[in-house]
Order: sequence, then structure tokens, then C-alpha cells
Amino acid sequence: MLFIADVDAITIRIGQWLREYRQEHNLTQIDLAGRAGLLHDVEVSRLENGKVALTLPLLAKILLAINYTAKDFLALFKLIPDGLNEYALESCQEIGHIIQQERMDAGFSLRGLAPLVGLSHTSVRKLESWHRQVRVSTLIAVDQALGLDGHLLLTALFTAMEVLKN
Repeated sequence: MLFIADVDAITIRIGQWLREYRQEHNLTQIDLAGRAGLLHDVEVSRLENGKVALTLPLLAKILLAINYTAKDFLALFKLIPDGLNEYALESCQEIGHIIQQERMDAGFSLRGLAPLVGLSHTSVRKLESWHRQVRVSTLIAVDQALGLDGHLLLTALFTAMEVLKN
């Protein structure tokens, strides 16, 4: 499992992996952008170079475009333990409710959780209301701070992918 100090490096590692995967499968950045429904191939370039915030919807689009499962992807980066099962919620908004419930169950206030995940308490409230494009690094940090062992991350990514499919 990653430690919170490694969270910022994950975007760079994912970008490097994506470039290698794309090249091994003879895909151009234009090909991948088209498959993922991105407007410009520059988005792929920026992702591969770690110059763009990796959001949950962006990652879900990329994984769907290359037919990679959420579970296999997260296991590849050791973001989830072996044997964790995927399940989808009805909407991404439900993930915010899970975060709120887990935070309260762990005994954290908004202000108590905020410094552990590198956000303001207002941003944690927005995350729980799912009013923004959630960064993968934020989900990793919340998952770790609440001791969820990858469950939140896998559920969020799998749900985002299922929502995009439908």
C-alpha cells in the first residue's frame, strides 16, 4: 500500500505507465484521446508527463478506453490489497456519502480530517457532497486517513467506470 507521502508521486507513475502501455500497444496519443473521448491529444500528453491533475473521471475514461479493469489497475500500483472485490454504487454522489459516514464513524470532524488529507475543511465538505472533480490523489489520501484499505478507491473508480459505460 502507498503511504500518504507517496500520493503526489502516483500521478507521475501513472503517467509513465500510461505512456509505456500506449507505446507497447502501438497507440498514438491521438488514438488514445479519441478512444477515451478526450477533446485533444494534448490531454494525454499532459497526463503522461504528470502535468495534469488526475481526476477520477479522467482515469475512468482512460481505463475504459484501453479495456483495463479498475481492480487490475489499482492492484498494479499496489493501491489495494489482494482479494478486494469490486462493486458499483448507483452514482458517484454515493461515494461522498460513504466518505462522510466513514469520517463520522472514525470520529473525525471536517476540521479533524482536513489536515490529514491535505485539504481545507470546506474542501472535505465539498468532497462529501461530490461537488467537484475529485482527484485520485485525494481519494488515496482519504482512503488511507480513514483506514479503508483501498475499499473507497476501488469503489469510486469502479463506479465512475460503470457510470461512464451507461
